[in-house]
Amino acid sequence: MSDSRTQQNEPRVVAPASEASMAPDHDGLTAADARPAPGARKLPESQPTDAARSDLFDTALRLEAQGEFEQALAVYETILAAQPRNTRALYQSCLCLLSLARPENAVARLRETIAIEPCAPLAHVMLGIALRRLGQLHEAIAGMDRAIEVDPRCFIAWIERGITQIALECPHDALSSFDKAIAIDPASLSAISHRGEALRLLDQIDQAMACYDHVLAVDPNHMNAILGRASTLSQARRNIEALQGIERALSIDSGNKHALNNRGNLLVALRHPGEALKSFEQALAIDPGFIAAWINMANALEALGRRTEAKAASDRAVALGPESPAARWNAALLDLRAGSYESGWERYQVRWLMNRFGTPRHRHLKLWLGHEDLRGKRIVLWQEQGLGDTIQFSRYAIMVAALGAAVVLEVQPALKRLMAESFKGMAYVIGSDERAPECDFATPLMSLPLAFATAEDTIPFAPRYLKTDPTRVQSWAARLGGLKGRLRIGLACTGNPKHKGDLERSIDLATLASLTEFGDLFIVQKDMRADDHATLAAHPEIVHFGEALTDFAETAALVDNLDLVITVDTSLAHLSGALGKPVWVLLPAVPDWRWQHDRTDSPWYPSARLFRQGIGEGWGHVVQRVREALEAFEAPARV
Repeated sequence: MSDSRTQQNEPRVVAPASEASMAPDHDGLTAADARPAPGARKLPESQPTDAARSDLFDTALRLEAQGEFEQALAVYETILAAQPRNTRALYQSCLCLLSLARPENAVARLRETIAIEPCAPLAHVMLGIALRRLGQLHEAIAGMDRAIEVDPRCFIAWIERGITQIALECPHDALSSFDKAIAIDPASLSAISHRGEALRLLDQIDQAMACYDHVLAVDPNHMNAILGRASTLSQARRNIEALQGIERALSIDSGNKHALNNRGNLLVALRHPGEALKSFEQALAIDPGFIAAWINMANALEALGRRTEAKAASDRAVALGPESPAARWNAALLDLRAGSYESGWERYQVRWLMNRFGTPRHRHLKLWLGHEDLRGKRIVLWQEQGLGDTIQFSRYAIMVAALGAAVVLEVQPALKRLMAESFKGMAYVIGSDERAPECDFATPLMSLPLAFATAEDTIPFAPRYLKTDPTRVQSWAARLGGLKGRLRIGLACTGNPKHKGDLERSIDLATLASLTEFGDLFIVQKDMRADDHATLAAHPEIVHFGEALTDFAETAALVDNLDLVITVDTSLAHLSGALGKPVWVLLPAVPDWRWQHDRTDSPWYPSARLFRQGIGEGWGHVVQRVREALEAFEAPARV
């Protein structure tokens, strides 16, 4: 299943300025590396014509170096009043404007500078930075590219190009840009550290750690590497170690907005959203335009149940970064969780701009989103995320077929047999490891609600749209034995261990073992974790069929013989709901978007009942409510 939310970790920080003329850039940029390679063309330095203006320039540079940007800008304005075409003063004033969070003014002045000196690569780089601050990411890339056209060895252009590509969720491209920078300056710790960030986003954990460890071996206080390493540890779910790294960063620079942002993310992951909120607020006090912190603040507020404020924070992120895929993605999840489907489905399309979703398949085919006539056409509907997602949205194959299309339904191999049995006569089912026949259109399954403008009251084909093979159902009935007068309860306690939200989606089997007093317990998932195997050994009355569950057709036949399935948020929740089986879904306080807020039922699965953690609660409270519900549960009659 898809991630329920996104977090924006940004390890980039400001390196100390290496020259008095280079003011720190307060957008996490590598101002220390804003230098051309040896032999590269520099920005012309139009010298003042008299000693007085030379003194003024020295004064401005000194003020700039001291962080007195407003005063420095006033001095540059004095110089420019006398020399409007002084490109050096224009350029330095732009640095001040960026440091004062005035990117609009910086853009205007940089365009003026470029008009005077179009072959100054650093001016193009700074224009790209200013445009990035305004959320105009593609225009920012164009600025970096122009700098590279002027000077292919402009180190800072390659660095800033990579940073902007990361903001666009293009880490493969960013990695290439950082490698170009390293080719120009192999000793640059900044470039190596940024390379680690690209590798981290590509989930190449060991390679990313190697980059950060190399940098820290040379400079133990290199802030970018400290933060990047902490983010990598967090991605490896070593959150306590990651938090220690962040605290070290803050001991070096207590006002580092990126450290504060990442600290907040870790505190959310460690279930301390209230403390996390303080970190995000501190980061935003430093930089009110910090998009990542607004995104993450929205998540913390959501975890605290402050949903109106969460939406306001998310809307602020989108307003600041209208081209930011992360901002738009998080807004989509908030919309869908709130049941605002019209805007949610539209925004959900942004996933294809995000690295985590990979490259869409069947790109040679025209994307169908409900507009073209499908009569006499063939369309492939293809799985894109988790097994549960495929089960949930496969129902739309029936609607597409009703439009007169020949439907090819592409699913994960484990689902192929079940889907072929369920949609026989309506769709030709293939595995995602098979070649699809020639088609006219293609649609990823999770774009079909957008194509059909699905609202809560138009969700199709409930309560049951999947079918089981009667012979297989009878085989499992024989295996379970005769009726004993006790409830048959299926359990699924863990999902994919690689899922980003696994901590919120899994529960120890030991926590559920006491439910044996209410009926016979059957594990309806194939794989179990080490601790759960120990629980099984201690509770032989809990039956685990393991390898007998060869695919979802077998699992579905087993589920059809049960009275009730109790599961955390895994594919078994979707399978049971799609079979119309009573299913109780155990959810964290902030669940995946499809389970919405507060409600105890689901419009997607009428047979489902939802048991939620309260704010600050653990699984124990949820299981207690399940026990109370089991006291009153009456199983439907078995056929």
